[in-house]
Amino acid sequence: ADALGALGVASHRQELAAAVHLVHLYEDQRNALPWEGWARRIFTNSETVRLLQSRYEDLPQFTPLMTALRSGLGSTPPASLAITYLISQAGSSNRPLAGEFLQGLISASHLEPEDPRWDVRAWFLDHGVGARGRLASAHQLGLIITCWNAWVAGETRGEILFEPDDPMPGIRRIAAAPAADRRGGGDPQRWTAPPRSPAGLAR
Repeated sequence: ADALGALGVASHRQELAAAVHLVHLYEDQRNALPWEGWARRIFTNSETVRLLQSRYEDLPQFTPLMTALRSGLGSTPPASLAITYLISQAGSSNRPLAGEFLQGLISASHLEPEDPRWDVRAWFLDHGVGARGRLASAHQLGLIITCWNAWVAGETRGEILFEPDDPMPGIRRIAAAPAADRRGGGDPQRWTAPPRSPAGLAR
């Protein structure tokens, strides 16, 4: 984490370093290494810096969303940052929809009774709050990606589960929204959430 200071990263260096590792393991090792073994993967300082500079240079801009998700849901900081980054990538063609999903995890005030995000919130209430460590972060990442996949498929509330022996799921990408529905440009803090519709979802 200290190595990131040389890059001008002023805050959240520890969380950023851990999220770089988590995102990299998800993207490069998901099918090669069971996620339960990710905690044993050691990254050097130089490797962390190289990954941030070459592949994840935009990751620091998601730290405000990391803080909001951590506060609203109780997920670990590395999982929160990795989730906001990966969901934004999966929903890059329809940022309002991706922003709506994240907002529903941060605050449940506008969720419909059958929304699958209730399952995730219930899990964190029962099990997740206070969890720490790389294994906990990987588990939370798998749980929320499972929920995202169900949500974009239009599935309703049920048993959104991610067990220790489940494989890490791939993340479902969504197709482009109509031009009139795109808002917020490239800044994830400016996402707005139009009424949700199954139209435009990738199958």
